Amino acid sequence: MTRACLDFNGVLADPKQALIDILKRDFGIRVSREGFGKHLIGSSFPNVIRGGRPKLLTQSMWEAAKDMLFDTNEFLAIPPIEGAISALCALRGAGWEIRIVTDARTVTRERMETWLKKHGFDGHVDIIFSRKRGSKEPYQSCCDIVVDNELEQLLPLVGKMGPKLIHFLPIKDEGISSLDGNILSLKGWTEVIGSLFGPDIELAA
Repeated sequence: MTRACLDFNGVLADPKQALIDILKRDFGIRVSREGFGKHLIGSSFPNVIRGGRPKLLTQSMWEAAKDMLFDTNEFLAIPPIEGAISALCALRGAGWEIRIVTDARTVTRERMETWLKKHGFDGHVDIIFSRKRGSKEPYQSCCDIVVDNELEQLLPLVGKMGPKLIHFLPIKDEGISSLDGNILSLKGWTEVIGSLFGPDIELAA
């Protein structure tokens, strides 16, 4: 059985707006949606307090915002990435084993399964919580296919036996493609499923 390991944030779900709202509400900084991502840590952004000095987005703010999001029912409102649910159904329909890996420390298996069902996927998946910040390599390296939107998570897997590495790029936003020939950068789930099953496979809307 082919085993696929999929990241949650940025591959299956799009938490951008929810995180932006939390950073504004709880930390007082205004970050635009355009180009939003982890790479902005260390950058300064407008302070929501009128006349306040710009505020730095720190690593601790970023992680705290993620924990806040995954620890509340706001998590269930996170929209899926376009094509993600149809892609999960296609993988399950082909008999693949699906693993969802996340380092979100506050989300529970029950809430993750509820999110999947709410958005239209009722099949079985293995959900793995790494709980510790950092590399997901131990959970990814034993799979045949790894799909992640962060290159730094894929690079430690290069040269190791087994997984085909797919760097997931969003459909609308710009992203930096991999320069490593062992990592295939693909834009959106249509391209990912096409690379796995051939161009004749169409994802349901």
